[in-house]
Amino acid sequence: MHSRPSVAAFSVALACTALAAALTAPDAHAQYKWVGPDGRVNYGDHPPPPDSRRIVRAPTGAHSSEAPAAGDHRLPYALRTATTRYPVVLYTTADCEPCDLGRAHLTKRGVPFVEKQVKSAADVKAFGALKFESTQFPALAVGSDRMVGFEASRWDRMLDAAAYPRSSMLPPNYLARTVEPMSPSATTTTAMSAGNAPAELAGSAPGAGGRPLPAREEPFENPIRF
Repeated sequence: MHSRPSVAAFSVALACTALAAALTAPDAHAQYKWVGPDGRVNYGDHPPPPDSRRIVRAPTGAHSSEAPAAGDHRLPYALRTATTRYPVVLYTTADCEPCDLGRAHLTKRGVPFVEKQVKSAADVKAFGALKFESTQFPALAVGSDRMVGFEASRWDRMLDAAAYPRSSMLPPNYLARTVEPMSPSATTTTAMSAGNAPAELAGSAPGAGGRPLPAREEPFENPIRF
């Protein structure tokens, strides 16, 4: 005769426990979990803001890290993360139509990239040290993934694997392309002025803009193939 009150009390206790668990449990459907600048744990279906401290959980298959990506904070989170973890470098040479196509492809997709132009024997030597499969241009590096020659579908697969957005997310007026010298010697030569030119350049005729030209040029046979 005393079993009914016990069953009722147990049912009430079970219901209260379930309600408390529902109120305290995180959103099971939220894709992202992160710690905010105030130390609170947050849940949501969109990537966390750039000032979050760390990502605890991200969607399955998504590229994520324990800390938000550094880099250019003008870029959306997904794009900034990709550029930080898998930087894109395009190697080109002059009078190269495939290079023009590759450059345009990256720009259209909205991929920030560094372009390094191979112009001299020193540049070719620096490129050779990168251990691409051949001296052929354009050559593309996406993180540690590399390819010579332009093929849009294969380039896109490399970019997809690195979690680059499939369509441009660049802010207005943002320039995706940054040009850098291929070899350190190019930087040195560009930075020189008549007042600090080394002895081997002394007495050489000034070039355009008054910069000294080398007294002698290294013989250069172009090994580049397209």
